[in-house]
Amino acid sequence: MVEPSDSKECKDFIKAAYEISEDFDTPVLFRLSTRVSHSQSIVEECPREEKPLKDYVKNPQKYVMMPAFAKTRHIEVERRLEALSLFAETTGLNRIEWADTKIGVICSGIAYQYVKEALGEKASVLKLGLIFPLPEQMIRDFVQKVDKLYAAPGNGGISKYAECFNVKATDIDGCVELAKKLRPDYVFVAPDDPLVMGMVDKLNAEGFKTFGPRANAAILFPFMLFSPIFSSYKTQKTGIEFYPRFLFP
Repeated sequence: MVEPSDSKECKDFIKAAYEISEDFDTPVLFRLSTRVSHSQSIVEECPREEKPLKDYVKNPQKYVMMPAFAKTRHIEVERRLEALSLFAETTGLNRIEWADTKIGVICSGIAYQYVKEALGEKASVLKLGLIFPLPEQMIRDFVQKVDKLYAAPGNGGISKYAECFNVKATDIDGCVELAKKLRPDYVFVAPDDPLVMGMVDKLNAEGFKTFGPRANAAILFPFMLFSPIFSSYKTQKTGIEFYPRFLFP
């Protein structure tokens, strides 16, 4: 799975995704978020590369995952994941940007832009473009060189590298209490749900430096999901195109 953080990476990473798919004979998921999809950045064109079309070969043992076929294919999946894990350690999709090692941030996608805007050179960043499989050795090296790493809620895998706290992103009061316990220099709120639920408002009220829109502004993000449906409805009923407008508080 690959995840870009801006428009340029959307173009570059989709090409890389096709190359990974061909090199490792695997499907590749391309993960986007609303903010990346609605963002703009400079994109450089590159020459088109023509690839010969491959003949389709009927192979139900490979493409039809009935239980009898799945048992034998699982061995191949394990081999492929091992090869992809080695690739994750060396690919340019993942990179470390060293700065002050007091603060270390591991992030991907739009969260990377939040970190760079808020912290700049005040924090070292491990930016993940290939988010599965993870580059475990790169993560170990990064963790050893920063003072502390936290994860919430975390899981059994990441618990080897970070101190995990059992709190969900939508548990606003729980996240505020966790912030009081850890006393972070900055808090980044990225998912839409906690933003709409007012996490930034509550953290600001407690005196924390918080990056993200307040609830009265964040409510626009889920509304954007319904605007195309409303536009289509109006067009069908009246024959008149409807273009939604957003009023910012």
